[in-house]
Order: sequence, then C-alpha cells, then structure tokens
Amino acid sequence: DRADVSANDTEFEAVTAADGRMNLYIIPENTQSSPADTARYRQHHDLGPHVDLVPHADKSIDERLAEFERQVNLFREKFQVTPLTARNHNLMWVGYTELAELQARLGIRMESNFICGATYLRSFDTAPYSGYGAGMPMRFCRTDGQLIELFQQHFQLEDDCHFSDDIAYSTKFTPALYEAHLNRCLDDITRRFQIPYGANLHPSNWVRFSATQGETLLRRAAAYGLPIWSFDQWCTFWCARDTWTFADIQWDGVTLSFRVAGDAALPGLEVNLPEEYGGATLGDVAIDGVPVTTTAVSRFGTMRAQIRLPDGVAEAGVTARYRS
Repeated sequence: DRADVSANDTEFEAVTAADGRMNLYIIPENTQSSPADTARYRQHHDLGPHVDLVPHADKSIDERLAEFERQVNLFREKFQVTPLTARNHNLMWVGYTELAELQARLGIRMESNFICGATYLRSFDTAPYSGYGAGMPMRFCRTDGQLIELFQQHFQLEDDCHFSDDIAYSTKFTPALYEAHLNRCLDDITRRFQIPYGANLHPSNWVRFSATQGETLLRRAAAYGLPIWSFDQWCTFWCARDTWTFADIQWDGVTLSFRVAGDAALPGLEVNLPEEYGGATLGDVAIDGVPVTTTAVSRFGTMRAQIRLPDGVAEAGVTARYRS
C-alpha cells in the first residue's frame, strides 16, 4: 500500500523470521518504495499491483477498466515484475465479470478481493466465520457458462476490520480474543476443512496496531504445522494442483486402484483413503508397485490413511487392498 519503507521492512522481517513469505501489494503511483527497494524486497518476498480505482469511482466501466490496465502495466514497467496475483485498493470492483476477464488477459491468475459475507458490518455474534467465509479457490465464470482463467481466493482476516481501536467498523479484537478465535479457525482448518487461511495485514497497520496479532498468527501457524506462504506461492501451487486428476479408477470389492496425474510435478502432494470401507480395513498400499507406509489422520470426523506421492513425478499409480 502506501507504507513507509521502514514499515514494510518491519513486517517483512517478522515473516522471514517465522520462515514465511508474503506479498506486498503496491499502488504504483502512490508508494514510497523505489525500484531499488522492491528489488531488495523480492529477495525473500513477492510483489503485486494494488490498483487504486477510488479516484475513478464516478467513471464508466470502460474507463475504469482502462485505468486498471494502465496501473498494472505501470507496475510491471516500474518494478520489472510480471504480476501473478492482485488485490484492489478498497476492494473496488468494476462491472460484473469484466474485471475478471481483464485480469485474465493481463496474465493475473488469482485475486483476493472477496472478504464479505451476509453479516459483514452488521453483526459479529457468530464469528469467526459468518463475516468472511472459508473455502478453496474457484475460477470466475461468465454468465454464458464460460470459465475465466482467473481464480478467486477469499480471505478470513483483515487487520483494519478486526484489530483497530480507532476504526468504527472494526471488531476491535484484543490479542487474547483474536488468539482464541484463531485457534478455533486453525483447528477447523487442519481437522475439518483443509483450506487456506488468508490474512491481510497492512505494513502501516502492523507498526501501529496489528503486529501483536500478526505475530500470534505466525506463531500459531507454526504450532499447527502450517506453511506460511505468500499469495503468489499459493497461486503457483494451486494453478499446478488444479491440473491434477484421478483416472482409471477400479474397485473389485477388495482392491482399489487408480492413477493420479498432473501437468507438472508438485512436492508434498498426498492422497487420502478411508481406513475402513464396507466392513473391511485398509491393508497394503503401493505406489507404482512399490509398497509405501501411510499416516493415520482425522478428516471430516473420520479416520483416513494419508499417502504421500513421490516428489518429482507428474503421474503415479496407486493400489490399495482392503481386508475383511
């Protein structure tokens, strides 16, 4: 955003110390960060355009789309960064799917402007989820059913909405209250929902009021074994993960076999199978004919066998035998 370089560095340092990575979204014509600063940021973190359409709110859709494209191109030229993700200032949107289609044409693959729910700014009684929701990325879709090559990932945390004592619309969560809510969210994420937790912590807010809660988030994520990724990292992973599919699924009442494959190898991919099915218990599991061990995990209230796929491969065959 518009933060001092020192504020950016303060938040960057905290995330780096937590073995994490983050995105900084920059308004290209309203930033204190020089190209030299951004080159230094990119040694450990990622950058994206923070397009500001607020001064153009009374313009036509076509004019605002043109301004959006101009600012993205200016960001690209000024900082020598090809943007992979984006986030709009004040979450301003243009038209219906017009802006999504424009971002796809500009090579942007994921954006994070959706944070609101039915009770946003109305009631906080059913927090932590009612105001912001939770879910996996999905493509935008035209009204004629055509999918747009832009993913939308909504966020659960906005520091101005949650932590400020001075902003009227803030829930004003104290560090202790936020940690209680966060533990609930992270517990649900790891045990039930298997989704990302998206957080927007402005550097200017970090140095004024949200550092304590932000550091709690970093600390608790590590405690739950969750990686701390930038939005670009998540986008890169998800675009590759989205190409992986199951095929050749066969079940004869004893043996389950199938193939999983994608356009590119991804480290850390796992497949979950039921520990029990039809009165039988999972026995031997092999990947491409090689026996492998499984890890018991609880998913959606049931015990599952977690199987890690080999790193460096874009296709694998899985065979699992169940014993009565």
